[in-house]
This record gives sequence, C-alpha cells and structure tokens, in this order.
Amino acid sequence: MARVARLLLELGAEAREDFLYVEVVLPRGIPWIEATGLRFTKRLFDVGLEVGKDGRLCYALRPGRSPAAVAVVIRGDTGGYGCEYRVDKDPEPPTAFWDRLYLMVVRLRRWVFEKPDAGVDLAWRLYREAEESHRVRPRRETYLVRRLLEEFVWAECERARAARRVRNAAKRAAYEELVRTAASAPHSLNVLCKLGFPVQARRLGRGDWRVDVSCGGEEFSGWGRCAVEAAGDLLRVHGCRLAA
Repeated sequence: MARVARLLLELGAEAREDFLYVEVVLPRGIPWIEATGLRFTKRLFDVGLEVGKDGRLCYALRPGRSPAAVAVVIRGDTGGYGCEYRVDKDPEPPTAFWDRLYLMVVRLRRWVFEKPDAGVDLAWRLYREAEESHRVRPRRETYLVRRLLEEFVWAECERARAARRVRNAAKRAAYEELVRTAASAPHSLNVLCKLGFPVQARRLGRGDWRVDVSCGGEEFSGWGRCAVEAAGDLLRVHGCRLAA
C-alpha cells in the first residue's frame, strides 16, 4: 500500500489527516464527495513492552505506528466493510479490495491527465462573445476584435497544449506503474483465470461488461462496470460451484 500511496502522491494527490484517518486522495469538485484514493484508518494505540522508571519491564499504551485498516475511496465512497483490508485481522488484502483498487486506477486516468482545452476556457468565452456581437451587428470594429481574439485564442491553445504535454509526460510513468500494480494484483479476474477454466470478457457498452466461464458443460456469467467487477460478480454468485 505504501507503493500505491507514493504513486498517487506523484500524480498530484493530497495527504489529509484527522484524528482517525490519513487519506491520500485526488480531490475533484467537492473534496469530501468526489475524493478518490486511499484511506488509512489509524491504529490509535499499540500495547507493548516498555521499561519503567524502576527499570522493570511493563505494558504500556503508546501511539500507533501502523494503520489498522486500508480502504479504497472512489468518489468519497469506501465500498463498505467487506472491501476494507483489516491489517490486524487479514493476512492479505481480500479480493474485493483489489477489485476496488483496479476500478479506482481505471477511473483515475481522466482526472490525472489534463484535457486538450484545459486552461483556455476564458479565451474561448471571449471569442464567442465577440463573434456573437459581430453576428448581431457587423461593424469594422467588431470584425477587428473578432480577428484579434481568434489569433489570441489559437496562440493560447498552442501554449496550453505544450504545457499540458510537459505536465502529462511527467505523470505518465507513475500512472503506468500504478496500472501495472493494479493489473497484476490478485483481483477477481486474475483469480478467475487461475481456476483453469476458459474465461471470456466482453464489453457490451460503455461501462457495461460481461464475463463468461465454461465449466462442466455449463456456462456461468457475471456483469459489472469493468471486466474485473464482472468477474467479481461471477465469483460472488458461482464461486463455490467453480471451486468444487
């Protein structure tokens, strides 16, 4: 998780801390509603041995030095208890945790990399206003203003495009490493493929996937917003029959 948190920070995430949580999230829109990233639940106290003033060993409560749980935050939602990795109880993160991590990484792309027209909204608005003014009442002055603004807009677009390429190139390596980490994790699709049955993932539409598995002459299916989520749906419903 430390590796994922480091990559998120390289992509522009913010580290926020309160009494109970430490969040590494990319805030978008309303921070507490659309924040996406990781949430670490603090271990408030650790019980351990310490040396007392008399030189004897004794039990003592001290501030926790490791998280008690880790959750993936997608648009302010942690996905519930079943998707949380309980560091003090689970030897390894559950499959549902890796599913949410993969889904978070896929959704993160449109927030990490800037759009081509980012930063030139004001220039375009001024140009549209000048064009509308000239269309309603054509004059030499409005024509010259529109022509000057058109040249200005194209210059601003080129400047913003060059700056955007530099910023996106700096983030590309960190994002690609994050994708490789999420794709190689033991999420539902990887778990399903390791069972040894033929697996077919199909995209039915935008945000609509179906995963089919053939086993013993029967076909089992699952649906979701991505192939990993569809595989998770299939394992949740038919996992016992496939593992038998």
